[in-house]
Amino acid sequence: MRVRVVTCWAMLFLFLGGVFQVYAEDPKQEALDLLAEAHGEECRVCRERLQAKAFEILEHVYYPDLEIAADGACVFVKSESENQLVLTCRGEERIDDPNYPLVTFLFHTQDKHLVGIDPKDYTPDAAAQTVNQAPANARFQGKIQILAYPYGDGDAFNFYPSANHLQVHCKLLEVKIPAD
Repeated sequence: MRVRVVTCWAMLFLFLGGVFQVYAEDPKQEALDLLAEAHGEECRVCRERLQAKAFEILEHVYYPDLEIAADGACVFVKSESENQLVLTCRGEERIDDPNYPLVTFLFHTQDKHLVGIDPKDYTPDAAAQTVNQAPANARFQGKIQILAYPYGDGDAFNFYPSANHLQVHCKLLEVKIPAD
């Protein structure tokens, strides 16, 4: 009887483990790994499947109204492209794989925005100027809010396969200059 109970528990554990373990420990990392794998994939259908799986995961990582704070352990770094930031955290290993996607956060302003971004979601001019007047690679602390984007590959992002670039739409809520 005892062996049968242990066997039943073991089977239940294996079954439930398979049902509930949808993502790896870090879903963002898993999605970016899938995009990297897709970028190196020669088979178009395989590439599209990998991207679709990554997008499904990213829907749960970057979703509208999510706020992301960079407050010490993580900082925003100004990209070379206008109105774009990169989030970097201490202790993260830099991925040297050329297939690994660039992830940026694109904030929208009155003067520079995409069709489909609601004017109420524009970044205030003062915050945008703080970032845009800083040199490339300047580091900032602050907070962003992820925005809905109706024309994206996901609810809040676009992926540009030829550039291997994941662009998440956001609004700057707070910017502190510069972060050390």
